[in-house]
Amino acid sequence: MKNKLIVWIAGFGLVSGMVGCSSTPTVFTDIDVPGAVSTHPRGINNASPAGSASIVGYYVDRAGNIKAFRRDSQTGFATLVIDEAIEVKAFDINNSGPGEIVGTVRDASGQRAFLLDGGVISYPGDPFIPSAYGINDGGLIVGSFSDMAGRNYGFTFPPGPGAPIIVFNDLSTQTFGINHTRRMVGTVQEATGESSAFYLSGPDIASAARIVIPGATRSDAYGINDAEAPEKVKHVGTYTRNGIDRGFIFTEARGLETFNVPRAKHTRAFGINDAGEIVGEYVDSYDHTHGFLGTFR
Repeated sequence: MKNKLIVWIAGFGLVSGMVGCSSTPTVFTDIDVPGAVSTHPRGINNASPAGSASIVGYYVDRAGNIKAFRRDSQTGFATLVIDEAIEVKAFDINNSGPGEIVGTVRDASGQRAFLLDGGVISYPGDPFIPSAYGINDGGLIVGSFSDMAGRNYGFTFPPGPGAPIIVFNDLSTQTFGINHTRRMVGTVQEATGESSAFYLSGPDIASAARIVIPGATRSDAYGINDAEAPEKVKHVGTYTRNGIDRGFIFTEARGLETFNVPRAKHTRAFGINDAGEIVGEYVDSYDHTHGFLGTFR
């Protein structure tokens, strides 16, 4: 499918704590791997000029295989091949050199995280870490694991002080994104069983705060930009309300802003860069899943 450009002026969704103009995207471009049944972008790095960033994620081909991809504005799509893999998913790319990519690979021995650096695949940890959802420019990886009781814990690799990561009086915690100042985003499971997005306003778990979305039955924070000033740090993710998924951006200065790809049944946001470009996926009226790049006019 050819890339499709949709321009829509912002003015949709729930907005709270607003000052000035909206920071939600107004232009949406389809990101569809040629020949794929569905495409799922997950991470985006910084680039100059805006619009030339690298995007990573995964797609499902016509045979039902799940494969990782990288998409560059100049060279297009490239499939990330790992020998003997049953399934490969890429989740994030940083700004180091050509970009280090992290994700998960599943083969006959199970699932583990991978790191792709300059064309070389490695598997971090000894024993291998089970997942890698985010990576910052210093090469610090963030992910999650579960214990035998099904309780989730976030972690960084290499491990940081106070590892593993568990917040809000030991609630089950998943960590999905990290920036170069070690601020993180993720999800906690509340005592009620519902899941709530959270972020760290500093590099330690004592700074954890929930992202409150009125009426949401679930919310997950997946991406964070690299701004140093706290008021410019943007957190992006997905929430569910009345059975419908929507994307959100949260900053401490502006509060919560939400958005939807025009005419989409569901919108899910996963990654954001310093230019405010957002990647994610949406479900159309035929229940087909497409990737999107959200930018500004």
